[in-house]
Amino acid sequence: MLWLRWADTDYRAARVLIRAGALVQGAAVSDTAIEKYLKALYVEQGLAIPQNHEVAKLYAYIKWKTASDLDVNQSYLRLLEKAYKLRYPDDVGEGFNIALNQARLLAELDRTVRKMTERIRATEYATGKSIPMVLERAAQDNDQGIILDNVAMDSGIVDGLFSNASPSYDLRKFKGDVFETDYVTKSVKDDANHEREGFVIKADFQFEAAYLPMLDSPNTATRNGVPLKRVPQD
Repeated sequence: MLWLRWADTDYRAARVLIRAGALVQGAAVSDTAIEKYLKALYVEQGLAIPQNHEVAKLYAYIKWKTASDLDVNQSYLRLLEKAYKLRYPDDVGEGFNIALNQARLLAELDRTVRKMTERIRATEYATGKSIPMVLERAAQDNDQGIILDNVAMDSGIVDGLFSNASPSYDLRKFKGDVFETDYVTKSVKDDANHEREGFVIKADFQFEAAYLPMLDSPNTATRNGVPLKRVPQD
């Protein structure tokens, strides 16, 4: 199944990017992976594939059309749609903001892929033999690109993943300027809300990161791509 093969490729690429700390790029590729898995589900259900790239709408439609009990975090899907807009600076409108965190992106991607691929059945043309899905193949092949830090394959690593330091990224467009920050946070919560405000406005041109930065770790901020001087916090 073509949609499924391309989805698997995007999934692995997204994991590699996120684990490398390229959160914007990893989230954008996560979006394309989830879109393709959803369209593989459309094929599985014998539905026409919509000319639509919005993953939240694709998910809502297949849920409605098939009365499926598939349960995917819609807050996460909306986050991916926002992240996909970061491919081009001119897609970021006034007031746009986003907050990304490595541990949260990785865990929700893996959980979502597991939920969707459990609903798909693929077979070989010649033999009719069942084709294992991506997580099963990764276990068989010891594919570290898929296996490493994968909470869908090993639920025992959840606490460690979320309690360890992880990279974060915030962006906000404010008064015509794009403000960004890359930082490391000590730990994050494993909850369902993936739509935290990025660079929360505290006062005019003063912002607070979505996650608590580790101030003894490298962190930077820019305004329209130009580095800003860091102001010490009390």
